[in-house]
This record gives sequence, structure tokens and C-alpha cells, in this order.
Amino acid sequence: MRYISFIFALLLLLAAGCTPASPGLEPTSPSVPEVAPSPSPEPAPSSPTVITPPATPEPSLVPTPSPETTPAPEPESKEARTQFIWTVDSGIRLEDATVPNILRLEDGRLRLYYGGPGGILSAISDDGLNFTKEPGVRVPSGSAGSLEMIASDPTLVRLKDGRIRMYYKGGTGPGGPGQAVHSVFSAVSADGLSFEKEGVRIDSQQTPDGGWASVPEAILLPDGRVRIYYVSDGDDVGHGVVSAISEDGLSFTREGPVLPGFVDPAVIRLSSGEYLMLAVTFPFSAKGRLTDATPGIYSFTSSDGINFKDRQLVLAGEGNIDPAIVEVAADTYRVYYWNINDKPSAIKSLSGKLVSSSTPVSTAALPNIESVLAPRSIPGAKLWLFAVDDGNPQLALSAEADGKLFMGRLNVTEPQATVSWQTVASPTDTGGATIADHNTVSQNTA
Repeated sequence: MRYISFIFALLLLLAAGCTPASPGLEPTSPSVPEVAPSPSPEPAPSSPTVITPPATPEPSLVPTPSPETTPAPEPESKEARTQFIWTVDSGIRLEDATVPNILRLEDGRLRLYYGGPGGILSAISDDGLNFTKEPGVRVPSGSAGSLEMIASDPTLVRLKDGRIRMYYKGGTGPGGPGQAVHSVFSAVSADGLSFEKEGVRIDSQQTPDGGWASVPEAILLPDGRVRIYYVSDGDDVGHGVVSAISEDGLSFTREGPVLPGFVDPAVIRLSSGEYLMLAVTFPFSAKGRLTDATPGIYSFTSSDGINFKDRQLVLAGEGNIDPAIVEVAADTYRVYYWNINDKPSAIKSLSGKLVSSSTPVSTAALPNIESVLAPRSIPGAKLWLFAVDDGNPQLALSAEADGKLFMGRLNVTEPQATVSWQTVASPTDTGGATIADHNTVSQNTA
């Protein structure tokens, strides 16, 4: 959707008559495409703040269309969007489990750490889909009223000496900011099963985080440092993701805001060297509106691990939270998550395939778009072409006919392919009223 002219050319094609899969649904009167608003730029990190005492080191969107309708080539773009195709995996990965984190073992198996009765537990898998719970508690919760009364939200890095360090959230009790205090703690293990607690790493009562340093995500940088992304309620971020950096994995310096209005970060370094972050929308806090994003899990990319951009929807829906990501094959990733509305709780997954990356590409050549079928008339039908950032490389199309709203997908790389239409709203959904204002419906569903 980089070409203004390409969009209008495609509209002409569709008006001319792609044959739909559903009978009698061929839009004939295209109108101006709806354009999704581009996300606001994220604030730059603030000045560093040392947030833990020294410890003994370890060994180691889319522009508004122009009225111009004559195709005109654009110059070569400097970079292409890092694009994934995401598919929800069938079934569930683990029952009675929450807040997952995933670690690939040296033998190729995958160990899933998760929150459960008594603290942080684990399960093991050969294929990343079928998990078997392991006996025992990896990191137990503390006593009532302690800073670790609730131990949860694990994240792990492998040390140079082969040991595994876990960072996790310790909470004084249930509730949100102002009701409980969340801080980041660590524990270390030689086998990934028996962990020894090391103490607090980020004390949210001694930092600008407002007593809320929660849901940590640790990543080992190429230079050996450890960066932790975590959720803060600090005034500089409102409520959202900030980062902290450490030379030894024990004493951290706060770097500042990363993503206001998003929580539950999961980060992985792609083969291109870019950082991919997944995060969950948190649009409102006591400080006001923080993002215009609708509920769901989104992805962002960054060249330096601090400045994230290119927001794309990964999984829509209320209650899908706490993503954890792992590479399962070349440019193929699996994301584990859970939904707070599921009873009993269950960890699920989706898989993503990297289909393009931020490398120079030519955008001068336009696809050959021709009308290949005769138009079909539908009284009152209208066609809308959406430039919607929903994580799907195909264009979203919708049309109205007979008081119903239909939607379909068009693969722009195969302009002669037909569109398979599906009914998404009908008088049954509106109490008997027909769909009369397509524009309003389309904006509310985008």
C-alpha cells in the first residue's frame, strides 16, 4: 500500500469487476479509501538513573490519498517494513497456567516457565506444542506481606558459565499501582530447575517507577550486557514499558521510557539484527489516555533496542496478555500467551513467519492490474478499500448489499485472483435493522 496511485488503480479494478466467491456480491461503485491513522512517535528515553546498589559481578501509517489518478512511479524506498504473517495455533499448550516465558535448552527442547500455585513452575516440550508439567516449584512465592508475596512473570538469560539467571516480578499483594508494590528480583540456577534467590534488582520504591516495576523481559545484548524491559507507572511514561541496562546482570541503570500505553513486553533479536518487541495495549491510566491502539497484542521493531516503531497488530482481542516469543526455525517464531477471561486459565500460542525485513527494496515497478471479468451490478452496493494496520499483507475489502456487510481479502501480488467474501454483519446482529451506514460500520470494525 505504498503507492497512492496503486490504491486508486486497484479501486478501478475492483469496480470493474472481480468475481466474488459468494453469489451476487460484486461491488460496482468504489469510493475514497479509508485511511488508518499513523501511530504517534514514541518519546525518547530520559536520562539514566541508577536503580540498584552495586553487586558482585557474575562470572559471566499510511498517507492520505491524493486526487491524482494517473500512475506515477515512486523512487526507491530506503527501507521495507518488517512484516510477519501470524497464525493462531490450534488447541492449548498448558492448562492451569499463566504468564508464560520460554527458554530453548541446549538439547533443543523447550522449557516453559509460568505462574502457578506456589510461585513459578515449569513444563517441558520436544516440539513447543505439547508440554508436560515438571514436578516442584522453580521459584516459590514469599510470605504474606513480603516484597515477594507473589512471585510471577519470569524471564531468563543464559550466563557465560552456562548457568541460567531468572528475573521475575515480586509483588506485595494483588491489585494495581497504588494497591501493591511490584519490584524485579532475580534467582540463579545451574540446571534450570533448582534456583537460588539473589534479591532485588530493580527496587521500584527507590526509582522513578512509582512503586511499580513489573512484568520484566530480559535480553542478553551482543556486547554481553543485559537489558530489562519492564512495566512502570512512572510519571515519565504514564503507564508503559521502560528499560534498564546492566554490565553484570545485577546492578541496573534505568534508561527511560520505551513504549507508553503498552505493557507485558516480549523481545527477541531477529536475524537481521533488528529487535522485535511484542506488547499489549494499555490505553488508559490515572494519567489519561496513553495510546489510540485497540485491544490486542502488537509488534514493534527497533534497530537499537530503545527506539521502537512500526506498530502492527499481531492478535486482536480483549484479555490476550503476557506474550513470550521464541524462534522455532529460520525466520519462524512462536508466541505463547494467555487470556485473563479463560476459566480455567490456559496458555495458548500463535506462529509467525517473517516475510520481509528492513532492507532496501525497489518500489518503482507497479503490478499489472487489468479487468479480467465483466462487472456485475448490485443495487446499493459500495466498495471500501481499507489501509488498515492489522498485521496482514493482503488488502482488507468490504462491501454492503441487501442490508448486510461483507468483508474479504485481496492478494495484491495476484491481482487476477477472486475475492472470497464473508458476511460479518447482518440484520440478525442489529435487531432487524439493515446495514445502512457502511462508513461508520467499517471504522468501528477496523
